[in-house]
Amino acid sequence: MNFLRSLQLELQKTKRTKTVILFIVTAIFMVFMTGMNLNTTISTYRDKIMENVYFQDSLAWNLFLPFLMIIVATMMKGVESKNNGFVKMLSLPYNPWMMNAAKLCVLFSYMALASIVYLIIHNVGMMAALKAIKRELSVPVVYDMKLVFMVFTLNIAAVTVIWMISQLLSSPVLSAGLSLFFVVPGVLVANTEAWIGYPFAYSIHGLIGELKYLHGGGGTGAESKDFLTCILASLITVILAYVISSRLIGKNEIK
Repeated sequence: MNFLRSLQLELQKTKRTKTVILFIVTAIFMVFMTGMNLNTTISTYRDKIMENVYFQDSLAWNLFLPFLMIIVATMMKGVESKNNGFVKMLSLPYNPWMMNAAKLCVLFSYMALASIVYLIIHNVGMMAALKAIKRELSVPVVYDMKLVFMVFTLNIAAVTVIWMISQLLSSPVLSAGLSLFFVVPGVLVANTEAWIGYPFAYSIHGLIGELKYLHGGGGTGAESKDFLTCILASLITVILAYVISSRLIGKNEIK
């Protein structure tokens, strides 16, 4: 079985899930919360008003995205455990490294889908909110695309670690709880020297470079040293987490 066939098989296993609805509800909730206070929020900024509003929203989305991926990873693990999928697949001449790579690609695909859903709903919602409060401000769609791309890219390492944790522990509830435990402190660790050893802090630390752009420091955030350093740290983390999860995949079910 080649990789593309393996990827197709993994996608088929999750196609009946309701994750898209969860993505939509989450995005609508975020837009609703921002829209309710939009008139008050924009009055606090004098320059790059909507860019600042969008940046604040990106920080919130940066927290929601890992939470959504924890749910998806738990769902994927649950589907396999319920149908003894790991046992069946590993009893065949099937490379566990390829299977794990396919599952990670599916997880990243859902991550990208969630980002696209958020991007669309966020911009449409902001247009509606500005019209409702009668403010003549343009919606920076391109800027939002950059922010969503940054959040997506900088969370790849954290999501890979979340998947690794799901393979380490046999209980889906316990693995989800442990992943949540690691996600929350990321905001605090991102402002310390220890951030480089904490994958859940990469996204916040990388987005710090965007503040320089918003406050006239030059650059575009994505070109900043913080962002590029986070990309390198993420790459190392992804490789390590992939190797570990590939060795762990299906072990608990076989036992």
